[in-house]
Amino acid sequence: MPQGLASAATVALSGRFYNRIGVRPMVITGAVLLFATSFAFSQIPSDASLPFLLPWLTLRGIGFGLTFIPLQTVAIQRFTGADLAKASSLF
Repeated sequence: MPQGLASAATVALSGRFYNRIGVRPMVITGAVLLFATSFAFSQIPSDASLPFLLPWLTLRGIGFGLTFIPLQTVAIQRFTGADLAKASSLF
């Protein structure tokens, strides 16, 4: 649940920051967060508690929100008309 909530909140915020700061800083920050949390999850012991996991899940959700929405916007912005419908369904 924390990952989904953090991702939803970040998606809403990334739409606002898209034109202000640009795609590159958002995607780089998101990718770093995704890499760091993926590495952290690979090191978690099997007896890890939920309070230990919550911050990592939240950071992972923020990473998803900062990475995928800006990338999707950049990928689709060049298409128009019928091509836009095809490109968005493929993406």
